[in-house]
Amino acid sequence: MRLGLRRRVLGVHDVRRAARRARAVGLGLANGPSSVATACVTKEQVGAASGISNMGRYVGSAVLTAVTAALLGSVCTRHHASGTATADALAAGFSRAAIGLAPFCAFGVVLALLAGRFRPSGPPTAAHHAAAAAASSHTVPTSPVNGASDRPPGTAR
Repeated sequence: MRLGLRRRVLGVHDVRRAARRARAVGLGLANGPSSVATACVTKEQVGAASGISNMGRYVGSAVLTAVTAALLGSVCTRHHASGTATADALAAGFSRAAIGLAPFCAFGVVLALLAGRFRPSGPPTAAHHAAAAAASSHTVPTSPVNGASDRPPGTAR
């Protein structure tokens, strides 16, 4: 007696669907810090906070891409020069590159956990005002500016 159940072989479409889901989860995790950075500032400072957050992500991505490429290249070259097959040399290179990125991933997780615990308390200090003035001095205001009293702190006419 058949129960109507059958085994299904994973096809190309299943693999693509799983890859799209994994990419969506990764993008959600990568874009989370940007939301945190813009949620912690006033509406006049959102542009600066978003720009600084994006710059940090782009610079970090570029630096870690270079580190990964250097690890991969050096391990592959060393293994290939010692007579190892190309496929084995590539596998060793990818393995070392993944191991090399693991501490950076762990550091990111720790930072995310610490950022979630940070809650500013009390009124802003002089250091907060100085940081806000420096951050908003190169941004375009998000609301109309009529007079000096309407301008964000630290912006010149």
